[in-house]
Amino acid sequence: IFPAGATARAMSTSVREGLPPPRQSFMDKCKQEPLVPIGAATTAAVLCGGLVAFKQGNKKLAQSMMRARVLAQFGTLAAMVGYALHSGAMKIPAFS
Repeated sequence: IFPAGATARAMSTSVREGLPPPRQSFMDKCKQEPLVPIGAATTAAVLCGGLVAFKQGNKKLAQSMMRARVLAQFGTLAAMVGYALHSGAMKIPAFS
C-alpha cells in the first residue's frame, strides 16, 4: 500500500504539507467573533416568540416579532460581513 520505506505516519504528514491548517473548532470561532452567535441566538429567540404569539392569536405582537427577527438577521449578517472584512477573508473591489 505504501511506497518502499514509507510508513503510515510519514505518509499522513506528507499529505498535510501544502494544505491550509485544519478548521478551527466552533467554540474558538465563537470566541473570535462573539457577535455572530449572539445574533443567531437573538434571531432564534425572536422567531420562537413570534411563533408563540401567532399560535396564541396575538397577530399584532406576532407581526412585530417577525419585523424584529428581520432586524436581528440583518444585524447578524452585518456582524459576519464586518468580521470577514476585518480578518481579510473578504476584500472590497476598488473602483477606478
